Amino acid sequence: RAVGWAGGAGSCVGRPGARGLGGAGGRDARDAADRFLQEYGVIRQDGSVRHGMDRRTALRPGNGAAPRWVGAITDVTERREAEANRERLLRELQVSDARFRALSDSNVIGIILASPTEILEANDAFLHLVGFSREEASAGHLSWNELTPLEFAELDAGRLRELIATGVCAPYEKCYQRRDGVRVPVLVGGVVVKREPLEWICFVLDDSGRGEALTALRESESRFRTV
Repeated sequence: RAVGWAGGAGSCVGRPGARGLGGAGGRDARDAADRFLQEYGVIRQDGSVRHGMDRRTALRPGNGAAPRWVGAITDVTERREAEANRERLLRELQVSDARFRALSDSNVIGIILASPTEILEANDAFLHLVGFSREEASAGHLSWNELTPLEFAELDAGRLRELIATGVCAPYEKCYQRRDGVRVPVLVGGVVVKREPLEWICFVLDDSGRGEALTALRESESRFRTV
């Protein structure tokens, strides 16, 4: 059944090499010629491939007769597929991490890795925005809650619930308070990267330039009306 052939009187599954994919690509080991272990692929009747682990032990009669082999073949296809998927996911994670690091190191925008209680990592662009040093960040002296003025606490709490529920927090406007007391308007958005324990990545864009541009526009419009 594992190899997809019907059983019946006089029928049997052939030798491992008969329709196998083992050969040099299989995994095998012999111990004093009495035990045999090999992992190989078998092509099923429908063309699909199953992987089996063949374990056998020699029974020697002791009278010079040829030994007989007894053993079992275990279907390890799911394990092999799980290993392949794990390797694929690891490669994808490495590529994703490299892309994140490239964006973070570029310092085009502020990037932080945060938990519900603290900022775990921050790039130089974010540290410059809030007025903290790399040493202070590495010592765990940064908390996104403490950097946020109280009037934004309810807004942050709602966006955190959204982040937990959906894995994504849509960009929204708020303020951070620098260590010198100056408030900086920012645009913030995030995505969950780990559930247990909860961690997310946020981009933080300095929005003060837009505010200054709007102020200049209003002043220009006011002067135009008085002409």
